[in-house]
Amino acid sequence: MRKRNGWLSSLKKKISQYKVLTIIAYIVHNYSEYIKLHYFFHSANNSARAKNTFDKKKELEKANIEFSLYQRFASFKNKRVLELGVGAYFLNPFYCLVKGAREFIGLDLWNCVREPENTILLQSASENLSLKEKEQCKRGFDFKKNKFLPQYFSYVNKDISDYVPKEKLDYIISYATFEHIYDIKKVASSCYSLLDKGGAVIAVVDNEDHGMFDKKRFSVYEYYTIKESCYKHMVALSGRPNRFTPLQYKKWFSDAGFDSVDIFAYKDVLHNPLSFKKYEDLQIVDFPTIERLLREKKKKFAKKYRVMSDEAFIASYFILVARKEKATLTHEAII
Repeated sequence: MRKRNGWLSSLKKKISQYKVLTIIAYIVHNYSEYIKLHYFFHSANNSARAKNTFDKKKELEKANIEFSLYQRFASFKNKRVLELGVGAYFLNPFYCLVKGAREFIGLDLWNCVREPENTILLQSASENLSLKEKEQCKRGFDFKKNKFLPQYFSYVNKDISDYVPKEKLDYIISYATFEHIYDIKKVASSCYSLLDKGGAVIAVVDNEDHGMFDKKRFSVYEYYTIKESCYKHMVALSGRPNRFTPLQYKKWFSDAGFDSVDIFAYKDVLHNPLSFKKYEDLQIVDFPTIERLLREKKKKFAKKYRVMSDEAFIASYFILVARKEKATLTHEAII
């Protein structure tokens, strides 16, 4: 009986999805959009199933790479850190503790912590510490229980615009979260208000399509070809990436009041390293393969992307570093 109910539930879900597809296709009057949407839902379902696997070694390697990116732009000793989109595992809070952070807030809209996987990862990470590092971490981590102490770590399920800290923060870090936020202006403003003078936002942004289209069948730029009116329906249903370009992020964070905003290119759309070059220093002529791919596809881009410079589409991963400068004393203030 349970199996039958499960089968019926799955069928109803599929019918519901295809109804949505048909309505959207009818609205945009474009059959090719329907085909893309059909493939999109198929891909989204496959991605959801893939997420159920757990590879301890792979997760630890990913976390080490992620934290090394933050360390290029920050020193966490005696700092108060908030991670926007802390996710399923608490490895960044642990690594920040090892580096001497004073307090860590893990912020996420909903509780998505995966147990016992999270505890397994924390135990593995703690086993690699030296005796000196373990001694230092005791102020914030219970090694017997593999748990953080409340005076160091707090896990909060809120929107960043609703969060009010006890004290101003020194760093807001984020990995592969900003691309799922559709009101970056609001988030930039919230980050600015939460940071102390001299604080910074360090956000790694994954600007790919997140598995919407199979790269063997579609261009790496395929999702830029979907009309804006249609794409809004797609992201509303799935939380797929917002398609904002690096220079859009830079403008919105500058408008929020940050004194310096830099975009560092990490990987190009073909996953080649870009050595953390500043985005404004990238030239499309230096990337002949990407230039060819853009020539083939850009004429089919949604209207607002067709008019953007080719350089806006070079990087798939980039790092946003927005700093709030320390207050400087004027001559009058000193007197």
